[in-house]
Amino acid sequence: SAASTSSNSAGIDLGAGYSGDVECELTIPALSSTIVPNASIVVYVVEASSVSDFSVIDQSYLYESFTASGGTGIAAKTKRCRVPSNGSRYVRGRVQFGASTTTGAAITATFSLKF
Repeated sequence: SAASTSSNSAGIDLGAGYSGDVECELTIPALSSTIVPNASIVVYVVEASSVSDFSVIDQSYLYESFTASGGTGIAAKTKRCRVPSNGSRYVRGRVQFGASTTTGAAITATFSLKF
């Protein structure tokens, strides 16, 4: 794509007054070299907001970038992170595709909570 794009999961509402520890899991399948050519970057993000539409991002609990090399794209990954007890009410996963990638629309990543 000419510009970077993002695919977001639905937000998960942890509830008003959230005060427990919970772990988030973002699972992304392998991304082929057609989707992510050599030297292209994809970023995996878990972010939090105090508003359900995520118009304001309060914190990122995970922000990890991967660069394709060797003509193989990027291997499948499962990333986990903890939401602190003072974390924001809403969390979501996001996969950000860099400017030189093609669309990731056909990719099915999953975002879930682990207790």
